[in-house]
Amino acid sequence: MARYGNYLGQFGSMPDRAKIKSYFHSAREFGIWAPDTVNINRAEKLITEYLMNVGTMLRDGHFKEAKQAAKESKAAFSASKR
Repeated sequence: MARYGNYLGQFGSMPDRAKIKSYFHSAREFGIWAPDTVNINRAEKLITEYLMNVGTMLRDGHFKEAKQAAKESKAAFSASKR
């Protein structure tokens, strides 16, 4: 998850909708908030930050912190839908 977030942060990267949905689904299986639907073109920066931050915390075993960071990103994702 974190590695893909780093990839998306690079200039010229192409987001893969299926891969992003899979990462969000995996996060929800751990009880971590993840957006249900998201406009990839409009929220690419938010998706990148989510995958990098939450993914790194999960990789390092910081589940409580990952859950909190995901919850904090919820407002930003909601605002991107407008």
